[in-house]
Amino acid sequence: MHSALSHTRVAALVTAGFALTLPAAADTFGGQIHYVIGNGAFEGVELTTPAALEGPALLTQATPRLRGMGTFQGVSVRGDLLVDSWRLGVGSTWYGVDGVGLRTDALPWGLSAELSSLWATSSELFVGYEIKQGPVYPYIDGRLSLSVLQAQIDTYAAPHGHVGTNAFTAFSFGVGPRFGALVPIGHSLTLDAYAYRQIIGGFEQLTVGIGVGFWENDRDDAFSNELRRGWRGQI
Repeated sequence: MHSALSHTRVAALVTAGFALTLPAAADTFGGQIHYVIGNGAFEGVELTTPAALEGPALLTQATPRLRGMGTFQGVSVRGDLLVDSWRLGVGSTWYGVDGVGLRTDALPWGLSAELSSLWATSSELFVGYEIKQGPVYPYIDGRLSLSVLQAQIDTYAAPHGHVGTNAFTAFSFGVGPRFGALVPIGHSLTLDAYAYRQIIGGFEQLTVGIGVGFWENDRDDAFSNELRRGWRGQI
Protein backbone atom coordinates (compact mmCIF):
# COMPACT_ATOMS: atom_id res chain seq x y z
CA MET A 1 0.00 0.00 0.00
CA HIS A 2 2.87 2.37 0.79
CA SER A 3 4.28 1.70 -2.69
CA ALA A 4 0.90 2.41 -4.30
CA LEU A 5 0.53 5.71 -2.43
CA SER A 6 4.06 6.74 -3.41
CA HIS A 7 3.36 6.12 -7.12
CA THR A 8 0.12 8.13 -6.85
CA ARG A 9 1.92 11.08 -5.24
CA VAL A 10 4.60 11.05 -7.94
CA ALA A 11 1.98 10.99 -10.71
CA ALA A 12 0.08 13.89 -9.11
CA LEU A 13 3.22 15.99 -8.57
CA VAL A 14 4.54 15.50 -12.11
CA THR A 15 1.16 16.33 -13.63
CA ALA A 16 0.89 19.45 -11.46
CA GLY A 17 4.39 20.41 -12.58
CA PHE A 18 3.37 20.19 -16.23
CA ALA A 19 0.36 22.40 -15.55
CA LEU A 20 2.45 25.03 -13.73
CA THR A 21 5.28 25.21 -16.26
CA LEU A 22 3.04 25.48 -19.36
CA PRO A 23 0.02 27.55 -18.24
CA ALA A 24 -0.23 29.67 -21.39
CA ALA A 25 -0.04 26.80 -23.88
CA ALA A 26 -2.19 24.23 -22.08
CA ASP A 27 -5.66 23.71 -23.55
CA THR A 28 -6.66 21.40 -20.74
CA PHE A 29 -5.29 19.14 -18.04
CA GLY A 30 -6.95 16.43 -16.03
CA GLY A 31 -6.91 12.87 -14.80
CA GLN A 32 -8.77 9.58 -15.00
CA ILE A 33 -9.27 6.44 -12.96
CA HIS A 34 -9.90 3.13 -14.76
CA TYR A 35 -10.87 -0.45 -14.15
CA VAL A 36 -8.43 -2.56 -16.17
CA ILE A 37 -8.35 -6.18 -17.36
CA GLY A 38 -5.89 -7.98 -19.58
CA ASN A 39 -3.51 -10.86 -20.14
CA GLY A 40 0.20 -10.97 -19.55
CA ALA A 41 3.45 -12.56 -20.70
CA PHE A 42 4.62 -14.13 -17.43
CA GLU A 43 5.96 -17.42 -18.79
CA GLY A 44 9.59 -17.94 -17.77
CA VAL A 45 9.92 -14.71 -15.75
CA GLU A 46 12.71 -15.25 -13.20
CA LEU A 47 12.00 -14.18 -9.63
CA THR A 48 14.63 -12.77 -7.27
CA THR A 49 14.65 -11.92 -3.58
CA PRO A 50 14.36 -8.17 -2.84
CA ALA A 51 17.68 -6.69 -1.75
CA ALA A 52 16.28 -5.68 1.66
CA LEU A 53 15.14 -9.23 2.44
CA GLU A 54 16.87 -12.56 2.80
CA GLY A 55 15.23 -15.43 0.98
CA PRO A 56 15.73 -19.13 1.69
CA ALA A 57 19.01 -20.36 0.18
CA LEU A 58 17.32 -23.44 -1.28
CA LEU A 59 14.84 -21.37 -3.32
CA THR A 60 17.49 -18.87 -4.41
CA GLN A 61 19.65 -21.68 -5.74
CA ALA A 62 16.65 -23.37 -7.37
CA THR A 63 15.92 -20.23 -9.49
CA PRO A 64 12.12 -19.85 -9.16
CA ARG A 65 10.37 -18.89 -12.42
CA LEU A 66 6.77 -18.19 -13.30
CA ARG A 67 4.78 -20.62 -15.45
CA GLY A 68 1.87 -19.66 -17.71
CA MET A 69 0.56 -16.56 -19.46
CA GLY A 70 -1.99 -15.42 -16.86
CA THR A 71 -4.76 -12.85 -16.70
CA PHE A 72 -5.07 -9.81 -14.50
CA GLN A 73 -7.44 -7.11 -13.31
CA GLY A 74 -6.99 -3.98 -11.27
CA VAL A 75 -7.15 -0.20 -11.32
CA SER A 76 -5.14 2.59 -12.93
CA VAL A 77 -4.83 6.34 -12.39
CA ARG A 78 -3.53 8.74 -15.01
CA GLY A 79 -2.78 12.44 -15.18
CA ASP A 80 -2.47 14.20 -18.53
CA LEU A 81 -1.79 17.58 -20.08
CA LEU A 82 -3.23 18.42 -23.50
CA VAL A 83 -1.49 21.14 -25.54
CA ASP A 84 -3.33 21.78 -28.80
CA SER A 85 -3.63 18.19 -30.07
CA TRP A 86 -0.63 16.84 -28.15
CA ARG A 87 -0.88 14.75 -25.01
CA LEU A 88 1.67 13.99 -22.31
CA GLY A 89 1.41 12.62 -18.81
CA VAL A 90 2.09 9.98 -16.19
CA GLY A 91 0.17 7.12 -14.64
CA SER A 92 0.23 4.02 -12.46
CA THR A 93 -1.59 0.68 -12.64
CA TRP A 94 -2.03 -1.89 -9.86
CA TYR A 95 -3.31 -5.36 -10.62
CA GLY A 96 -3.54 -8.90 -9.30
CA VAL A 97 -2.53 -11.82 -11.52
CA ASP A 98 -4.36 -15.16 -11.86
CA GLY A 99 -3.63 -18.37 -13.74
CA VAL A 100 0.14 -18.34 -13.19
CA GLY A 101 2.12 -21.12 -11.53
CA LEU A 102 5.67 -21.65 -10.31
CA ARG A 103 8.50 -23.90 -11.43
CA THR A 104 11.95 -24.33 -9.95
CA ASP A 105 15.10 -26.34 -10.50
CA ALA A 106 15.19 -29.66 -8.67
CA LEU A 107 14.67 -29.38 -4.89
CA PRO A 108 15.88 -31.89 -2.29
CA TRP A 109 13.47 -34.73 -1.49
CA GLY A 110 10.57 -33.64 0.72
CA LEU A 111 10.80 -29.95 -0.16
CA SER A 112 8.38 -28.08 -2.45
CA ALA A 113 7.33 -24.53 -3.28
CA GLU A 114 4.11 -22.94 -4.49
CA LEU A 115 3.13 -19.47 -5.67
CA SER A 116 0.57 -18.10 -3.21
CA SER A 117 -0.04 -14.63 -4.71
CA LEU A 118 1.19 -12.40 -7.52
CA TRP A 119 0.67 -8.64 -7.79
CA ALA A 120 2.15 -5.98 -10.03
CA THR A 121 2.60 -2.23 -10.25
CA SER A 122 3.21 -0.49 -13.57
CA SER A 123 4.38 3.15 -13.68
CA GLU A 124 4.23 4.98 -17.01
CA LEU A 125 5.21 8.04 -18.97
CA PHE A 126 3.44 8.75 -22.24
CA VAL A 127 3.36 11.12 -25.19
CA GLY A 128 0.46 11.07 -27.62
CA TYR A 129 -1.75 12.87 -30.10
CA GLU A 130 -5.48 13.53 -30.42
CA ILE A 131 -6.73 12.21 -33.75
CA LYS A 132 -9.95 14.25 -33.67
CA GLN A 133 -11.47 16.93 -31.43
CA GLY A 134 -15.18 16.56 -30.59
CA PRO A 135 -17.70 15.28 -29.91
CA VAL A 136 -15.38 12.32 -29.14
CA TYR A 137 -11.63 12.81 -28.65
CA PRO A 138 -9.85 9.67 -29.95
CA TYR A 139 -6.13 9.50 -29.23
CA ILE A 140 -3.01 7.41 -29.64
CA ASP A 141 -0.22 7.35 -27.03
CA GLY A 142 3.29 5.98 -26.99
CA ARG A 143 3.67 4.46 -23.53
CA LEU A 144 6.93 3.72 -21.66
CA SER A 145 6.41 1.68 -18.50
CA LEU A 146 8.32 0.12 -15.62
CA SER A 147 6.52 -2.91 -14.18
CA VAL A 148 7.32 -4.51 -10.84
CA LEU A 149 6.00 -7.98 -9.96
CA GLN A 150 5.61 -8.92 -6.31
CA ALA A 151 5.29 -12.65 -5.63
CA GLN A 152 4.70 -14.55 -2.41
CA ILE A 153 6.08 -18.10 -2.42
CA ASP A 154 5.11 -20.73 0.17
CA THR A 155 7.63 -23.44 1.03
CA TYR A 156 6.77 -26.90 2.37
CA ALA A 157 8.87 -29.62 3.98
CA ALA A 158 7.69 -33.18 4.64
CA PRO A 159 6.47 -34.19 7.15
CA HIS A 160 6.08 -30.72 8.71
CA GLY A 161 3.98 -29.09 6.00
CA HIS A 162 4.13 -25.33 5.50
CA VAL A 163 7.41 -23.91 6.82
CA GLY A 164 7.48 -20.33 5.49
CA THR A 165 6.43 -17.64 3.02
CA ASN A 166 8.93 -15.40 1.24
CA ALA A 167 8.70 -12.37 -1.04
CA PHE A 168 10.21 -12.35 -4.54
CA THR A 169 10.20 -9.71 -7.27
CA ALA A 170 10.79 -9.18 -10.98
CA PHE A 171 11.18 -5.99 -13.07
CA SER A 172 10.62 -5.14 -16.72
CA PHE A 173 10.53 -2.04 -18.94
CA GLY A 174 7.86 -2.00 -21.64
CA VAL A 175 7.01 0.05 -24.73
CA GLY A 176 3.83 -0.01 -26.76
CA PRO A 177 0.94 1.98 -28.25
CA ARG A 178 -2.31 2.83 -26.52
CA PHE A 179 -5.47 3.65 -28.47
CA GLY A 180 -8.36 5.32 -26.68
CA ALA A 181 -11.07 7.95 -26.66
CA LEU A 182 -12.25 10.61 -24.24
CA VAL A 183 -16.00 11.27 -24.31
CA PRO A 184 -17.10 14.47 -22.54
CA ILE A 185 -20.10 14.04 -20.25
CA GLY A 186 -19.97 17.72 -19.36
CA HIS A 187 -17.54 20.61 -19.11
CA SER A 188 -15.47 18.87 -16.42
CA LEU A 189 -16.50 15.19 -16.58
CA THR A 190 -15.40 12.58 -19.12
CA LEU A 191 -15.60 8.89 -19.89
CA ASP A 192 -12.40 7.24 -21.12
CA ALA A 193 -11.84 3.86 -22.76
CA TYR A 194 -8.55 2.50 -24.12
CA ALA A 195 -6.64 -0.57 -25.25
CA TYR A 196 -2.87 -0.99 -24.80
CA ARG A 197 -0.72 -3.48 -26.70
CA GLN A 198 2.77 -4.46 -25.59
CA ILE A 199 5.40 -4.31 -28.34
CA ILE A 200 8.73 -4.53 -26.46
CA GLY A 201 9.29 -5.81 -22.91
CA GLY A 202 6.82 -5.35 -20.10
CA PHE A 203 4.48 -7.95 -18.64
CA GLU A 204 1.15 -6.72 -20.03
CA GLN A 205 0.35 -8.24 -23.42
CA LEU A 206 -3.05 -6.64 -23.95
CA THR A 207 -4.77 -4.29 -21.49
CA VAL A 208 -8.25 -2.80 -21.78
CA GLY A 209 -9.42 -0.03 -19.47
CA ILE A 210 -12.63 1.91 -18.95
CA GLY A 211 -13.12 4.72 -16.49
CA VAL A 212 -14.15 8.24 -15.59
CA GLY A 213 -12.19 11.44 -15.20
CA PHE A 214 -12.14 15.19 -15.15
CA TRP A 215 -10.50 17.88 -17.26
CA GLU A 216 -10.16 21.63 -16.95
CA ASN A 217 -11.34 22.36 -20.47
CA ASP A 218 -9.85 25.67 -21.62
CA ARG A 219 -9.52 24.56 -25.23
CA ASP A 220 -10.91 26.49 -28.19
CA ASP A 221 -12.01 23.76 -30.60
CA ALA A 222 -15.52 23.95 -32.09
CA PHE A 223 -17.02 21.21 -29.92
CA SER A 224 -15.66 22.64 -26.64
CA ASN A 225 -17.16 26.02 -27.49
CA GLU A 226 -20.50 24.39 -28.29
CA LEU A 227 -20.32 22.32 -25.10
CA ARG A 228 -19.87 25.42 -22.94
CA ARG A 229 -23.09 26.92 -24.33
CA GLY A 230 -25.23 23.85 -23.58
CA TRP A 231 -26.54 22.33 -20.36
CA ARG A 232 -23.60 19.89 -20.24
CA GLY A 233 -21.25 22.85 -19.97
CA GLN A 234 -22.58 23.41 -16.44
CA ILE A 235 -21.43 20.02 -15.05
